[in-house]
Amino acid sequence: MVNPTDFTQYELDRDIPDKIWNNYLRQYTKRFKVVLGDDRIWHIKCRFGLVVPYSLSKGYLLFVGKFPSPNKKTFFLKKLKGFDYQTTQNAYEEVSIKFKESSLTSLCDIIELRKRKNLSPAERERRRQCMLRILQNARRNNNTLKRD
Repeated sequence: MVNPTDFTQYELDRDIPDKIWNNYLRQYTKRFKVVLGDDRIWHIKCRFGLVVPYSLSKGYLLFVGKFPSPNKKTFFLKKLKGFDYQTTQNAYEEVSIKFKESSLTSLCDIIELRKRKNLSPAERERRRQCMLRILQNARRNNNTLKRD
């Protein structure tokens, strides 16, 4: 049996099956806000862009950012000093940065990854009860409208 997460068995990234490639970032669903993109590849949402897989066999991720102004992009690039990264594209308000997956946690605050909320069981139950009350009120209001 072949281990699907052992990428050393593949010579090139294009040899990795699409299912493994597309679902790779789902491993971060407990820490970050991971969503399915239009291209059917899971990515991590950030404040000014997203993080997608770049090379699974070499362990690289790619940050693709679109900033509201060139000044914000310049300030962002200055904050990256001291980190191991490579700029793959640098446009007027956009930038693409390739970095090692192992440095994702240290770049978390600079890239401004969207984190998942960690709710306590009591808070989760309180929110569930609140939603149930809202649904019951909506059904009750819906029924009174039908009678009129």
